[in-house]
Amino acid sequence: MEDLYLWRLAECGRIMRHDMVNDFDVLLLMSSPGMSYFTGNDRPWSYVMVTRFGAAGIGVPETDLEEVTASSTFDHIKSFADREGMLRTMSEYYEFFKAGSGSLGLEFARITPVVKEVLTAPGVLPAGMEVRDCSPLVSRLRSVKEAAEMKLIREAAAVAGTGMAVAAAAIEPGVTESQVAARAELAMGESGAAGFHAVHVASGPRTAIALGRPSARALQDGDLVTVCLYPSVGGYSAGICRTFCLGRPLTEQARAHDAYQKAQRDAITAATAGAAADGLDGRFYKSLRAGAPSLLSFGPAVHGVGLEAVEAPVAAAHSLFEAPGSAEPFKPNTVLVLGGCGLYAGQWGLRIEDTVAVGEGEPELLTDYPYSLKLG
Repeated sequence: MEDLYLWRLAECGRIMRHDMVNDFDVLLLMSSPGMSYFTGNDRPWSYVMVTRFGAAGIGVPETDLEEVTASSTFDHIKSFADREGMLRTMSEYYEFFKAGSGSLGLEFARITPVVKEVLTAPGVLPAGMEVRDCSPLVSRLRSVKEAAEMKLIREAAAVAGTGMAVAAAAIEPGVTESQVAARAELAMGESGAAGFHAVHVASGPRTAIALGRPSARALQDGDLVTVCLYPSVGGYSAGICRTFCLGRPLTEQARAHDAYQKAQRDAITAATAGAAADGLDGRFYKSLRAGAPSLLSFGPAVHGVGLEAVEAPVAAAHSLFEAPGSAEPFKPNTVLVLGGCGLYAGQWGLRIEDTVAVGEGEPELLTDYPYSLKLG
């Protein structure tokens, strides 16, 4: 993995030097995924500065310096004790890397206006530097996974399947949503998950909301129960979502579930190299609305997954809600979650999600838990 970080820095520098749209002189990244991608370090209150020549300078709190230094392959590591110290080390890096003019890339979607103002204040940012958004560049680099990343995502997908099986077995009258989520989390942790980017359980009328975080509601006969799991293994996630019925589903619920499954199958089949997020998202929605024209759906039916539960590529129509939109065709080893838009009918809703890897030929379905609406 050490060589992998150096390769990523070199590739980022190459793009910064030769791509007119992404001709940055320096990137300053403070987000957890940005830090993790380039250095393997995603500690709070840290940053990485990346130059157009593939060099990197890391800044960490003094409390973390010893551990980061011991585990890092990078020569340039500075520490600080407070905010002023952090800003001072940034100024020192600008001088060290001879970055007194040109353009600075910040991840605009990751920082507040106040943080942006602080990072670009006189005395911190060299006077001759222009500030631009580098989010599309970082998203572009992260959207195609290397072999080491694919291994971790496949492991996360297997863990997600284990969690879904345990969650389904826990669904019975009187059990709360939080108890279902806790049992799934315990099973996933015992199967190798180091954390969870998301664990959602919603039942009954709560399935009619877009993201059903677990509550103390007790499950009742006749409920639909939606379970969405995004476990993390080695920092990388895979997503799976299934909807079950505690009892006999209504006719319209069964029809909606069938329509969702068809849209899901169509999208999985079409998730091939050369396709793009806009087209695949449109294909999913077209099929879904044909099968369930009276129901509401919302959000991206297609999005990337990896260091985050939702990342590029995302269809442009949904970029304001999630990650930066991308019109670029999928390349092999782009990993997608399909089906995240849901179907909502007022008093109930349902959702199916799967993680799929784009390959040289046929797509690879990484999550394969059964789709049955009925339990057992």
